[in-house]
Amino acid sequence: MADNSSDGFLPVPEGSIYWKHNYAADKDAGATRPTILLVHAAVADHTLWDAQVDFLNAKGWNCLRFDLFGFGQSSPSKEYLSAPGPKSYKPCPQIDRVRQTVLGPDASLIVIGLSMGANVALEYTLAYGAHVVAVGICAGGPRGFTGANDPAEDALFAEAEACLAKGDVQRAAELQVHIWGDGPLQPPGRLAPNVAAQMLRWNLDIAARESEKRGGLAFEMVFEGEAAMGRLGEFEGPMLVSWGTFDETFTTESMKAVVAARGPGRAVVGREFATGHMINLEVPGEFNAFVDEWLQGHELHKAR
Repeated sequence: MADNSSDGFLPVPEGSIYWKHNYAADKDAGATRPTILLVHAAVADHTLWDAQVDFLNAKGWNCLRFDLFGFGQSSPSKEYLSAPGPKSYKPCPQIDRVRQTVLGPDASLIVIGLSMGANVALEYTLAYGAHVVAVGICAGGPRGFTGANDPAEDALFAEAEACLAKGDVQRAAELQVHIWGDGPLQPPGRLAPNVAAQMLRWNLDIAARESEKRGGLAFEMVFEGEAAMGRLGEFEGPMLVSWGTFDETFTTESMKAVVAARGPGRAVVGREFATGHMINLEVPGEFNAFVDEWLQGHELHKAR
């Protein structure tokens, strides 16, 4: 990782959000461009993007990341945990508080997310579009898409939920690695061992939080307004869309639907990678080149 960085914790009503800001190797270039905000998946934390941050910093981009509430170093307060009833929060206002606190009230962003992070990136873009010049949606499933999975895929999800319910954190984490790493219909072990090991480390922590109702998807995300899938035309800036061949059916079909919904002549670039769900982890070089080509092709360094 680049050494030129700052980080901290931002208080929010529900607890605190951890953020990290990595600066471009060329400080002058970074200061004149939008900041790239990277939003992680529900099976990872902000370190999901380490390889992209190194690459983008070298290319002259400042990068901002954070741990979504209940993930990584972001944490709920004792008061939030002890309050009666289901736990929920609104990620988009939290993200904008991070943007304003770290970058300033007028700062512009290029927002890129993977999986759940892609959905959050799109929702944030629709809610705070005045500050977003471009958005990247990778292996997501926007709110409002109504596709379905193969029954064998759904059976794996049900097994993972059952493991969490009975406190079998190890098996739940292993299933998450298989589903989101190998691909739910692929043979176990398809994923490179080093990537699988990293995913298991993340998911042992996440599964423990979810089993104990103190983080992860045990806290429900709440988004406002109509479903994002029907509002894609509201954002007129450039859009990057990507998906993996071996990913679950719902995700691959939703990403193809996003590209189709944007229609001909709209600023959208879509690509399928020969990967599972975790595109940027499996083929970081290919993914970085894809993002770089998109940034250059739309001259987003001039979009500030």
